[in-house]
Amino acid sequence: MITPRGRASRRWCRHRIGLGAGGSVPNESGGLISGVLGLAIRYGTAAVINSGTMKGDPSTAAGIWMSQSGGIVTNNSGGFISGRDGVEIVNGATGTVINSGTIANSVHAASVAGVFFGNPGTVINNPGGVITGEYGVFVSIDTG
Repeated sequence: MITPRGRASRRWCRHRIGLGAGGSVPNESGGLISGVLGLAIRYGTAAVINSGTMKGDPSTAAGIWMSQSGGIVTNNSGGFISGRDGVEIVNGATGTVINSGTIANSVHAASVAGVFFGNPGTVINNPGGVITGEYGVFVSIDTG
């Protein structure tokens, strides 16, 4: 488990936090996870609980990127997730996004979403939750 209470930011790395086999990442209120990819999760199921800020590069990458397995993203009230896509769940991954805060895509890129799924997924946007983008939620299913 990784618990950022301050800043986890680096300007020139590919991703600030990367999990190669899943896990749990709680980002507490006032915490910052920022990088080209804010948080990258590949091959293992993960649980992300955000009450702070998670940011990916606004022109190229997601705030949270899940690939292969997926998991659950909970964005609490006051939480902010942003990037080219706020949350991107792709490459065979399935997931659930529960939002009570703000999930936003970049204003710098076209055809992007607050939440982007490459496979079917679930979004629960609670009262007070905001999901913005050219597409708030976008599902692109590859039928082979």
